[in-house]
Amino acid sequence: MSESGAPGRDDTHPSRIDTIIQELGIPTVTYWTHAFRELPRDRVGVVKVSGKLLEPEPLAQLADEMAYLARAGLFLPLVFGGGKQYNDIPGYKDARKVNGFRVTSADLMKQILEIARENQQRICEALQRAGILADAIPLEALVAERHGFEMNERGERVDTGYVGDVASIDTCVIRDALSHGAIPVVAHVGFDGADYLNINATPVATELVRSLRALKLLLLGDSPVYDQKGRVIPTLSRRDVRRLIAEGVINRGMVTNCTTALDLLAHLGPGHAVQITSLKERNGDGGQNSGALASTGLLEELVGSGTGTMFVEPSNVSTYSLGPALERIGEKVIRTIINQAFASQRKRLFGEYFNLIKAHYPTVYVDDLQAGVAIVYPLPREERVAYLCKLAVLPAYEGIGIGKTLMDHVLRQQRAKQNAVVWRTSSDNTRALAFYDDLLTRLPSDIPQSKHVLPTTSEGHTYTVYNVGVPARHQRVVAYRVAHLPPSFLDLRHTDSSS
Repeated sequence: MSESGAPGRDDTHPSRIDTIIQELGIPTVTYWTHAFRELPRDRVGVVKVSGKLLEPEPLAQLADEMAYLARAGLFLPLVFGGGKQYNDIPGYKDARKVNGFRVTSADLMKQILEIARENQQRICEALQRAGILADAIPLEALVAERHGFEMNERGERVDTGYVGDVASIDTCVIRDALSHGAIPVVAHVGFDGADYLNINATPVATELVRSLRALKLLLLGDSPVYDQKGRVIPTLSRRDVRRLIAEGVINRGMVTNCTTALDLLAHLGPGHAVQITSLKERNGDGGQNSGALASTGLLEELVGSGTGTMFVEPSNVSTYSLGPALERIGEKVIRTIINQAFASQRKRLFGEYFNLIKAHYPTVYVDDLQAGVAIVYPLPREERVAYLCKLAVLPAYEGIGIGKTLMDHVLRQQRAKQNAVVWRTSSDNTRALAFYDDLLTRLPSDIPQSKHVLPTTSEGHTYTVYNVGVPARHQRVVAYRVAHLPPSFLDLRHTDSSS
């Protein structure tokens, strides 16, 4: 135990986490796996499950997955919402809804309370059958207050009855359960000192994440966000959500889910995430869409490789000229970020790199976590074309949107100056290619964009050159010029230099 009484770092098992990641055989995100090796149990994350996961098969699958994580010392509090049983309560489906709140009478609340307690017990039993301890957290630990009145479409005040909002959560009982190696199971029903109140499970889970300052909130069994082509949008920021709401892509109940996620992240800051995923199915050959449950999405989303939507609060980005203004951070820090980012490719910046680019008056973009950097300067012999010379993110921070945030700032600022932006990457750098290809697909269609694969003067080496905003008639000429710019990296795999 740590001095504060919270579960200490020695409660996690880094070697077991690595073993489980290896056993899963799925892509992982370095930032999350690194964090899970270091964090105390109560800081990892919170799981909120929809009523769909309270059915026997998905509940058993969820319990197995949570037991799998528990073997690595990862114990996540579980918050559950209403299940299908509520639809069988007389008058439940017919109960009036005002602005998304179901007006709850005393009789209806009595039956909801009974079912919520039954579901809490069923979840605990499922977890115990899977081989892990589970604690049914007393409903009184969720301190509630009456929601009160809502205004209907006719401007009339409607009393929502026994509907509540979260006032606070007694996290002491949550932390006690975690410290003893048990999964805390939290119902969506709270107590105001006199009455039990029905609360939406998502705000309950949100408040628990806020109180524990956990890294992740995972919403299992809900729908991720899809774009206009029916593709899951993997990452969303506040700016993205505002745009998609305005375009009508995000609508109805998803608006509430998105704004709730972003409000939480605004409180927690960068380095945290909210992830939404639906149940995954498989066919008889192990593929998707058979009707047989393959996964609840918990394992995939926790390590960052899931197929749902992740909401992030981007780190702020500051810009500097290469000179006295950058001294607060220092060229050494910038060099370290770049060298560590490219270490896996056995590349290192030339010692004279910064002296060589000073003549081009570069702009340096750095995020507030000092985990990512972009360097941009005017492309020689071209008007209104900016060259993105470097984009780098520390390996320990990969996967939380820093690269996307830096690119967003670069493109927006250069477009405001009416500049096109070009950059290159080695054609064998598959991760960078996937990142940039995805970036192009999500840009507005009216912006000229292209990529060209071109050989360099280095024998057998090719670059993929990307451009955003260069007119079509100039794209290949500009791409050729970019591909033949001098190298800035020493390639440690060879005696000669390549970029």
